[in-house]
Amino acid sequence: MGHGQGKAKDYVPWFKVRDVPSQGECREIQGLITNRVHHLLSKLEYYVFVLAERWPGVIDIREQYALLPLIETLSISADLGIRHPVIPGTRTPVVMTTDLVLSVRLRDETALIPISVKPFSKILDSSEKGADRKVRRTLEKLIIEKTYWARRGINCQIITEKSIPVLEAFNIGIFRKSLISPKIQNLAESLIIFKDEFMGIWMKDLKLEYLLSRISEKIAKPKNEVRELFAAASWLSLIDIDLNRPIQDNHEIALKNGKANSQYLRPDLGALVYKCDDRLFENTMHAQTGS
Repeated sequence: MGHGQGKAKDYVPWFKVRDVPSQGECREIQGLITNRVHHLLSKLEYYVFVLAERWPGVIDIREQYALLPLIETLSISADLGIRHPVIPGTRTPVVMTTDLVLSVRLRDETALIPISVKPFSKILDSSEKGADRKVRRTLEKLIIEKTYWARRGINCQIITEKSIPVLEAFNIGIFRKSLISPKIQNLAESLIIFKDEFMGIWMKDLKLEYLLSRISEKIAKPKNEVRELFAAASWLSLIDIDLNRPIQDNHEIALKNGKANSQYLRPDLGALVYKCDDRLFENTMHAQTGS
């Protein structure tokens, strides 16, 4: 498969981490859904990715998704009167990409949800006096991107750091590592035992360190393995802990509803999507093109 082609484990992103100037926030991580390495180009993109892995019905995540053919985005930009992105210092047009494209199973169909991940500061209303030229340019590129997907009857969503639970994403990023660890394969049968022991001991004023130590004693497993079980059970929502609080040894662990779940649950996708006002883009249509 070439870049920008394929699905699931066979997909190859248009850009990889090594292809872009590193700002210290690029990451290569093993996907839990796709079983391949994903190339994420910012911390915010990483946070959205780890949240998306737990959204209901998500069966594939493709990052740095190429908007092909190039001639189509060139045509869109010409129709809109917006300069198409080019290789810096040249007039050579570049292939545009969407940060993340989710494949979501809805009953008997599979829907695509393209997501543009942007810091909120980059999509402020450019109609305001003194708005930064780079903000206008970002909006212009988003207009091309949204138009590309609209031609396919798909709404390209925008997610910013203001519309996601950042602390939850941070915690999930830590917990998901336990599911990648080879150790978890040998501990899988212990997950339900762990859940039952955790719920039998848990009280709202008990710190994580104490809980793990007690469970380690009761099920006769090393504490590091019990910690792996805690992380896996939390990611799988077997214990529905409040992920929007710090998860540290010296902190109490809060449960959302005071009880464990009998099955694996995923959070709601729609609650995290930033509902961007279309007027934001309309106000940009006739703005002077930035660099």
